[in-house]
Amino acid sequence: MDDIAEISCRRIRRVLKTRFATALGSKSFLNSVMVRIELKSGMHGEGEIPTSFAVPRETIEAIEEGVRKANFFLANSDISEYPDRIGEFRRLRTDLPMTSAGLETALFRAMLGSRQSSEREYWGRGPRRIQTDITVPYSADRDELYTWLRPMLKRGFTIFKLKISGNPESDLYYIETVHELLKTAERPFAIRLDGNQSYGAETFLAWLEKCERKGFSPELVEQPLPAADLKGSAFVKKRAGIPIILDESVFRLEDLEKAIGYGSCDGVNIKIAKSGIGEAERLLAAARSSGLKVMLGCMIETMMGLSASIFMAAGAARFDYLDLDSVHFIARPGSHPGIGTAGSWYRVEDPA
Repeated sequence: MDDIAEISCRRIRRVLKTRFATALGSKSFLNSVMVRIELKSGMHGEGEIPTSFAVPRETIEAIEEGVRKANFFLANSDISEYPDRIGEFRRLRTDLPMTSAGLETALFRAMLGSRQSSEREYWGRGPRRIQTDITVPYSADRDELYTWLRPMLKRGFTIFKLKISGNPESDLYYIETVHELLKTAERPFAIRLDGNQSYGAETFLAWLEKCERKGFSPELVEQPLPAADLKGSAFVKKRAGIPIILDESVFRLEDLEKAIGYGSCDGVNIKIAKSGIGEAERLLAAARSSGLKVMLGCMIETMMGLSASIFMAAGAARFDYLDLDSVHFIARPGSHPGIGTAGSWYRVEDPA
C-alpha cells in the first residue's frame, strides 16, 4: 500500500507571446493552478488545472476550493484506489471538470511513480517524434497576424488552426489575410477552422460556401455551433462537405454517445485537461469503435499540463489530428523530463 499523504496547490501566471483571441474571449496571460500529490512513500505526482473561456465558472478561486474539497475523497487513501475516488468527486462536482482532470493527472503520475513505471511505458512506445498544428488567434489587425505568423513559419509549422469569430465579414477578411501570408512561404500548408461555438447553422454554411468560392479549402472545422446544439451540428455535418469536429460539446463519454446518436460529428477533440486521463481513454475507444476521427487537443497550459497529452499522443494509440501547441504561446512554458521541442515537433524519449 502507498497512501496519499498530502495534496497541495499553487497559482501560476505567465505572459503570453501574443493576445490569445477566440469567439469566447481574449487574454494576454495564462492563469493556472498547479496541484501536487504527495505519497507517504515519498513519491509524488503533479498536474495542471488551467482556466478557460470554455468553462468560465472554473475560476482560480473555484479551482482552489475544489482542490481543498477533494481532500475529503483522497486523503489517506491508497493511491491504487484513485480512479474510483476521483470518479466520485467528478460526479459530485460536475461544475469543476478541469479541476477533476488536473487532480487526476497528478494522481495518475503519483501512481506510476509508486509502481516504478512511467507515462512512456503506460501509453506504449509509439513514434518518438510527433508534430502539432499551431493556432492563429482571431484578429482583424493585419500587422498583429503577421507578427505572430512569420516566426511560426520560420519554425517550420505547416498546419494552422484559425480561430474564427462568428462575424462572417470579419472572418472572411481574417482568413484571406492569413492565406495571403502563408502563400508567401511558397510551401504546402493546411488550414483548420475553430468556431468556438460562434455561428448558427445556416449562417455558418453560407459563410463556408463563400470561403469555398474564394478557393479556401479548410481541412476541418471544429465546434462551429453552440455546444448544446447537437441537432444543428448534425444539419451542418450533412451539408458542409468537410469534417465537423466537436470540442466543447464533449467532456464525458455520455456527451459523445449523445452526439453520435444525433449524427452530430465526424470526429471529436479529446483533451486530457477537460476530461482527465481515464475519460480520455474511454472517449478514444468509443470514437475509434464508431469510426470517428480523433483530435488530441489542449487548453492554454504550460509543459507541466501539456506533457500528459504529448505522452499519450506518442503512445501506441494513433490520432488523426494533433493540436498540442499551447507552450508556443507562453513566454516561460517550462520543460518536462523526456520531452524536447523543436519547432512544430516534439521529441519523446524513453525513461532512463
